Amino acid sequence: MKMRWEFRDYEDIRTTIIESISSVFKMYNSHKNNKNIKLTEKKERKRIKEFIILLLTVGGFIEDDLAEELDIDIDDDMENKEKINNKFDKATLLRLFQCSNNIYKKNNGDIVKIK
Repeated sequence: MKMRWEFRDYEDIRTTIIESISSVFKMYNSHKNNKNIKLTEKKERKRIKEFIILLLTVGGFIEDDLAEELDIDIDDDMENKEKINNKFDKATLLRLFQCSNNIYKKNNGDIVKIK
């Protein structure tokens, strides 16, 4: 099957990626609230809090009640915003490149899906 490869500038899809991650956290929080689950395990709280701070730093969003439960102060917790944004962009671009190489290959000048 011949596929057409569409070039997209990373800046065009960056917002979509961040919004998708934010949506996952919204679903997570909704499920957690529906089941009346509280984040009591210290290690779990720490990991989720660190990921949320990263998400907020790169422009994502989370529900206020989740930020409150994890004691996240957006202004205090977001340090070195430019460095984190650059790191996020570099890691995301590398991952997109690696995934596309696993799914598609160039064959006689055309991009084709690997079976």
